[in-house]
Amino acid sequence: MRRTLALSFLLLGAGAPLGAQVVRGTMHEEVSGRPIEGGLAQLLDSTRVVASAVSDEQGRFRLPEVPPGRYRVRALRIGYRPWTSDSFTLGAGQELALALQVAGVPVLLAEIEVTGTSPCQARPEADRRVALVWDEARTSLGLLGGGRSGLTYQGTLTRRRLDPQGRVTFLDTYPTESRGAWPVTSLPAESLAASGFVQVHDTLLGPTYYGPDVAAFFSDAFLRTHCFRLVAASRRERHLLGVGFAPARGRTIPDIEGTLWLDRRSGALVRLEYRYVNLWRWVPRDGARGELTFARLTDGTPVMTGWTITAPIARRLPWSGRRDPRTRDYFGAGEVALGGTSEEGVVVKEVRAADGRVLWRREAPPPPRPGT
Repeated sequence: MRRTLALSFLLLGAGAPLGAQVVRGTMHEEVSGRPIEGGLAQLLDSTRVVASAVSDEQGRFRLPEVPPGRYRVRALRIGYRPWTSDSFTLGAGQELALALQVAGVPVLLAEIEVTGTSPCQARPEADRRVALVWDEARTSLGLLGGGRSGLTYQGTLTRRRLDPQGRVTFLDTYPTESRGAWPVTSLPAESLAASGFVQVHDTLLGPTYYGPDVAAFFSDAFLRTHCFRLVAASRRERHLLGVGFAPARGRTIPDIEGTLWLDRRSGALVRLEYRYVNLWRWVPRDGARGELTFARLTDGTPVMTGWTITAPIARRLPWSGRRDPRTRDYFGAGEVALGGTSEEGVVVKEVRAADGRVLWRREAPPPPRPGT
């Protein structure tokens, strides 16, 4: 595929601070010449995404304070295949202006069929279909991570605790307002790859459960330590197509597996489900998990519409003089058992612009039918 990249350089003013290099530019469709609004421009070096920005209604984007180096720009749009420019060099003190002519090759998820259980591939690109769905999912995630600013999310936050038998022992619900920050605490991808998604930093508070953030899904470390496959949806959700991820074979430290679900018609991300695996025997299956749900505004901007996080609570047992592998704790000595479960979640009711306009509102469920 032909790459069209026009460059121009500006020398920043004398005395500009170190690291003041800037990459800015425009995105236009290669054939029609129309500006691309809501595209994600990612600046890539040889190993990672260095910076990203979302294009405005005129197709403009800006990446400030970029280190000198050799780069490419990847353009991502929901419903289209990724496009990557030729490489270029950004020198010290330079401001680089790019004019990107982006090829628009549609991704047709509706044509992808999943029969049986798809094998888990070491890299997404090992299967063309997996690679297409994976790229679509990451496009939505990238737009969420660097998307439209000034949005306010209004909803309801619920916290509750359950005992080991599943009985509710604490429940608190109240209105909440936020800027839509990613709700899952995470670490740099290399740290997660080396030490796992569950780490112990405090023997009194117990383990910390780290989830995947946007950067993790774009990192080579995540690709290196996980495998990927297509997942068929249930009959009730036949309009969805999933790309699943799981720890690579032989990986035994605490990790995550899950599925990114996309709408076959639009290519937009609908839901992220994940659960923690390779945990201690006292943690029940699916006892540590998370889910995030998403929608799109009328201009195509992805927004988060809700999330839930569930984590087990450990209970120290009196020392019995034995070492039962079913209850041995994460401290290497003593024993623990399941002391309960902590759940926290938000249901977003409205998303508003900076000027107060309602951009998205949760639809009320239909009234029950008579006699039901």
